[in-house]
Amino acid sequence: MPGVYAVATPPGGRPTADIYLRDHVTTSGGFWGEQRTVNACVRYSYDQQAATMKSIDCPATGPQSEYADEHVVIP
Repeated sequence: MPGVYAVATPPGGRPTADIYLRDHVTTSGGFWGEQRTVNACVRYSYDQQAATMKSIDCPATGPQSEYADEHVVIP
């Protein structure tokens, strides 16, 4: 999966995958449309019954350190 930057399986814990998401969005239409770059980092985990995800801080190095206009928290 593109954007995966860390995968871990702690002993006796749930496997996790940290994923970096980045997109360019237009905030309004027409001639005055504004382009913004947004990013988010999420941690997915799975406990053999259900998958969960939560926002995490993006790491300071790698592609995630590239400029973004806004960091989005995913509930």
